[in-house]
Amino acid sequence: MNQKLFESISRTRVITQKDAIEVIGVTMEELESYQQQKILSLKSIEVKKEVVKYYELSERGEKIVKENFDTIGQFYRGFDVLQDLTLSQFYLKLSEDVRATWETKDDLIVEYRLTGTVDGVFQENGKWRGVKVLNTSANSQTAERYMKFVEETKLDDVMFLMYQSN
Repeated sequence: MNQKLFESISRTRVITQKDAIEVIGVTMEELESYQQQKILSLKSIEVKKEVVKYYELSERGEKIVKENFDTIGQFYRGFDVLQDLTLSQFYLKLSEDVRATWETKDDLIVEYRLTGTVDGVFQENGKWRGVKVLNTSANSQTAERYMKFVEETKLDDVMFLMYQSN
């Protein structure tokens, strides 16, 4: 089983087929095998008039990942595919060393017992940085709520990634 693939999906909920192949280095045959074993589910969404194929873990996949990879804490539980794709693409641009420090918003909820968390945190150059994906329609009060979370936690700063709904 490809640990990098399953860590990525566990930490961001989704990965595009293209990123799984080009960034992670998984073959199409491996992806098809994971689908046949009902570990991954292949889905698609239209983004800017282009169909994007992406994978999510199935329930069976989550169970298998939990049993096989102790590097994964809480699974990221997103609800908006476009938001999750934005997070996934950001995550995959980080170096592997930085990705290894990633904690999901669900890890943060468990750790701090606070709601309104950022989507993920990672350590880079000795600093803990948060990342929050927001819809372009979000207002300044929304950003302020996440800045308050930063003040109450170990984070040194937060980055906001913007996406636009279809």
